[in-house]
Amino acid sequence: DLDTGVISGNLKTAGTSKVTIHARNKIGTAAANIELVAGPTLALTPPIGWNCWDCYGDNITESEFLANAAAVAKYLKPHGWQYVVVDGGWYDPLAHDNHPLTYTNATFPVDQYGRLIPAVNRWPSSAGGNGFKPVADKIHAMGLKFGLHIWRGLPRSAVEANTPILGSSSKAADIARKDDVFYWYPFFYGMRFDT
Repeated sequence: DLDTGVISGNLKTAGTSKVTIHARNKIGTAAANIELVAGPTLALTPPIGWNCWDCYGDNITESEFLANAAAVAKYLKPHGWQYVVVDGGWYDPLAHDNHPLTYTNATFPVDQYGRLIPAVNRWPSSAGGNGFKPVADKIHAMGLKFGLHIWRGLPRSAVEANTPILGSSSKAADIARKDDVFYWYPFFYGMRFDT
């Protein structure tokens, strides 16, 4: 498309097609040979979206997230953007200034099965056990997809409370590896996979 510069179209069959692309503007001309690979294992375009960590670190709020999602929907969705992601720290009611290691004894809110829940002071629509459903519904209504960063392992607060694990006869303390802790984010224990 000469107006947008976007290359588009459909291939009739899966496979590899060799194409020469020519570009020209006021600076000059260029040509490149590329291979288009179409098949069931490759995305037509790479997944593109916005992650809140790059602007807010661990302390974004619900209203800030929704405002940014609205901007993605308005300005970037027409160009293929489709994801908005809440990164780490959404469960931390004390998150501030993106310095999670300034307090090492943090305990994060968990449900009765030890699963992290959003910090209600920062994600007010999550109150009453709603979790991220109200936010996800708003994101989906914008025509976008909602993503959530979850740390590996178990929250220390779940292990200390020894919460049951949904669908299992084990409890959090039974599967926690207290010797397996990230040095830069010590709020989660690793898990035993032999139990």
